Amino acid sequence: MRQRLTFAALWALVLFYVVAAPIAAARDADFTHMWVGGAAWLEGAPYDPALQKALLSSSVEEPLWAGRNDQLGAFFYPPPALLLYGLLALLPVQKAALVMALLNAGLGVLSGWMLSRLSSVSLAAGVAIVLLYPSTFFAYVLGQNGPLTLCLCLGAAMAVRSGRPLLMGLLLGCLAWKPSWLFAVSWLWLLVPGRRRALLGFLLGAGGL
Repeated sequence: MRQRLTFAALWALVLFYVVAAPIAAARDADFTHMWVGGAAWLEGAPYDPALQKALLSSSVEEPLWAGRNDQLGAFFYPPPALLLYGLLALLPVQKAALVMALLNAGLGVLSGWMLSRLSSVSLAAGVAIVLLYPSTFFAYVLGQNGPLTLCLCLGAAMAVRSGRPLLMGLLLGCLAWKPSWLFAVSWLWLLVPGRRRALLGFLLGAGGL
């Protein structure tokens, strides 16, 4: 009985994330800045502040735009991030935000599964830990990308556990789309067996992006 209640609560939590996705998408929050970078890239100038402002103004009723954005623009990610946001920008901003919310929910579930495989917690507990963690919820509501980073880090940990240092390096190298995290994990190859293969994978992942 207890196990049934646990899984019922878990499914209710996942269902909440799915059902509430349109509400999150309608907020026109942080995701609009990522979307506009992709949209400007499709126009040929992803870092042009004037183009970004025009695209946001024509797509969002009350765009998030501060005075500093007139000089710096609103998209601060390096070109590899455009592989994701350029695809999302093929859709109107709110439909793209809906896809991002559902993607974050799915990545949260995937992260919970990996967490359960890496620890002693059950699948239900692993998913609940991730989906109930405040940063996961904020990423979901605002359209941020933390769950993707979490998936890559947990995937790298699973690769180490299974004795695949090359895959570990590849996954961590994929954080080249988010340099602050790339620098944060750039030394981890030193700590694992097969560190040369881990370093090779890291360089291939980052260089490939």
